[in-house]
Amino acid sequence: MYDPLTAGVVIEENEIYNADDGIILANNANDAIVRKNYIHNNEVGVQLESGALNNTITNNFITNNSITAIRLDGALNPAGVSTPSGSR
Repeated sequence: MYDPLTAGVVIEENEIYNADDGIILANNANDAIVRKNYIHNNEVGVQLESGALNNTITNNFITNNSITAIRLDGALNPAGVSTPSGSR
């Protein structure tokens, strides 16, 4: 689930499962908000790719993903998401 061309996308109150990457914030995904989602049984829960800027990940339940819950793959503001608030 991602939109590579629109800034400020809100991904909220979804159940996301059985995918390679549950949510991908790609290289032009800026100012996105990912909140209140149940993200489980994927390889990666949330993937932030190189060029993603100023995204917020908060109050998600991220569990049972085989590789990792959140992967920072060259995101431009990793300090802003290195300790996601409310995510598990």
